[in-house]
Amino acid sequence: MTEAGGNGVVRRRILVAVDPARVRVAPISTAALLARELDMELTALVVEEQTWLRVAALPFARDLRLPSGEWQAFDPSGVERLFREHVRRVETMLARVCAEHETRFTLTVERGTYPRRAIEFAGTADWLVLDRGGATDAGAAGYRRIAATYDGSPASARALAAAAAIARDGRRPLRVLLVSDDPERFPALREQARELVGAGLLPEFGRASRAEPQALPARLAEGGGSLLVVGSELADPVAMAQPALAGCTVLVAR
Repeated sequence: MTEAGGNGVVRRRILVAVDPARVRVAPISTAALLARELDMELTALVVEEQTWLRVAALPFARDLRLPSGEWQAFDPSGVERLFREHVRRVETMLARVCAEHETRFTLTVERGTYPRRAIEFAGTADWLVLDRGGATDAGAAGYRRIAATYDGSPASARALAAAAAIARDGRRPLRVLLVSDDPERFPALREQARELVGAGLLPEFGRASRAEPQALPARLAEGGGSLLVVGSELADPVAMAQPALAGCTVLVAR
């Protein structure tokens, strides 16, 4: 997902996969901030949940309307209408947030299952933002904390540097999970991480092995309400869809 500008500079993209049911400011604002800092275009992805259409097609499906409290027929045409309304809300929020951050953006709509379809669609995008909920509507400051993994790889270095910048911008605490199967590497990883984080932040450090890669995002998500910044090696659909990540936003560095 790259494009060449008139001066020959390759423009890369950040993909933000919007929650299928609700539009939150924090994930979009985080993506817009990163896009501005890295001079990238932001692409927003709306995934229309095909499972909702399957449920709506069942003869006994009903929809509870609020605030009336009345049950009404839940059919595919009603779901399609909800899809269109959601896209309009996303467009409105994108225009406002990206104007504030002076960020270029485009909007794409796909049908599938979230977050699997978002991960598949990301392709060669340099960054992927997955909204799993939990943040308030206060930009980066809407997260309880920022958390990142670091194993010395280039992708994890980019992830940690971005996590530090976002934590600093939102004045949020930063947690860093150092990952290695060799205990003797942890002191060196810690020093490298401190250099990437830079001055002005005092991160909390933890340690983990690679034995269960799907457990690492869950370790970061403890307590919910966090922005998790990880390298692409942890971004498989199974790991990103696990219930432990509900209530968090995941930022994937490639």
